[in-house]
Amino acid sequence: MNIFRTIPAVLLLLLYIPTSAAVSPPEKVIIDTSERMLEIIHKEGDALRENRERVYKVIDEVINPHIDFNRMSRWVLGKHWRKATDEQKTRFTKEFRFLLMRTYATAITEYSGEKIEYLPARFKPDDTDITVRTELRQPGNPNPIPVHYSLYKVNGGWKVYDIVIEGVSLIANYRSSFATQIKRGSIQSLIDSLAEHNLKRAG
Repeated sequence: MNIFRTIPAVLLLLLYIPTSAAVSPPEKVIIDTSERMLEIIHKEGDALRENRERVYKVIDEVINPHIDFNRMSRWVLGKHWRKATDEQKTRFTKEFRFLLMRTYATAITEYSGEKIEYLPARFKPDDTDITVRTELRQPGNPNPIPVHYSLYKVNGGWKVYDIVIEGVSLIANYRSSFATQIKRGSIQSLIDSLAEHNLKRAG
């Protein structure tokens, strides 16, 4: 199983937070998002599993505001981003965003009690690019999965731009896959392939 297919959304669902721990602003972004998502799952669990459009709406309202899809798209394409036209950049960002939303939706509908525990924070108050380290604990599995969030400060707030699971970066994982597709074809063929795949999955 590809861990990136089912884990990313779960990372924003249920967190175990020691009541004695001091919570930093970037951690609070994830905590507040988690609590809101958990509340919705508890209230609408069956409805979410039966109505994918409702899941997408919830994701768009609760999770997406805290993710920088533009930065993620630039980093995922790497050097190919500079070669893309403005239209291609816009289309790729749109399709990549929907690709991640589908992944989140799958994780939400398959949620089965995973918990995340924070590790001690390691950053300074004036840092603008930080890593929030956590561990994912799955029912029946004594071995936690290390999960690190990369966030940066923008306009006084914090946004997620990468998630590293068991030492593997979400951005690097997609960058490698997309670079191979571009090498076999072109940026345009990658965008068209994503759009076709998203359309089929949406249907």
